[in-house]
Amino acid sequence: MMNGVMDERDRLLQFFFERFHVYFGPHYVYADEVYKKLVEEATTVGVLDKCSVKELKLKGCPREVRSCLKLIRRELKKNRKNEKSYKKLKKEEFEELVDAKEITESVLFFPSKENELKILSLLLSARTTLKVCVFKLSNKRLISTFAELRRRGVRVRVLTQDSDCGKTAIEEVVASGAELKIQPASEAKLHHKFAIIDNSILLNGSLNWSVRAILSNFENVTILREQKMISSFADEFERLWTLIR
Repeated sequence: MMNGVMDERDRLLQFFFERFHVYFGPHYVYADEVYKKLVEEATTVGVLDKCSVKELKLKGCPREVRSCLKLIRRELKKNRKNEKSYKKLKKEEFEELVDAKEITESVLFFPSKENELKILSLLLSARTTLKVCVFKLSNKRLISTFAELRRRGVRVRVLTQDSDCGKTAIEEVVASGAELKIQPASEAKLHHKFAIIDNSILLNGSLNWSVRAILSNFENVTILREQKMISSFADEFERLWTLIR
């Protein structure tokens, strides 16, 4: 029985490591605080909105593990509801955004719809190039800026992670005319979250481009205009752009 429990434990660890990037190390034990932490960290990662309920069902799990999965399924349904009600911006809404020149903050904190509008304004201020390198890409409002920028003749390039970019998001990025490269899930994780606007403004921080990150998570985005720092990130972007096929 003990071996069965250990096998199940290892299987659970492997499952959550692969699907949610959550790892508790060799001293993992079945305890309430661990389950709470597991749900909390899996939710923070922000991938629950694209996993299917079937993927979260493990037959033969101990009762405590099944309870944990029920909590995650509940969170999954809530996230999907948020996604459906979170519409991408229409063309007329672009014109209502605050002028990027009026954004004087050096850092934006989340959750905040107001600060999301500021990020949208900064992205839409691009005149020549926009480079996006982000782990999770599923926020339709942020993705919708790509098509508008392409309409204006701006070159848009996007790097993201395979396991954290849903099919719909990929289709919308491609349809926008943006250039897209995806890091395979089987290789090193592309965990960056930054964007470079016209090689003159850098947005960098903890924020994934997901609805959950904007509406629910405690996140930050730093706005930098220091050329030396921007050049370093631009070099990293070009290195990854060449590296990822």
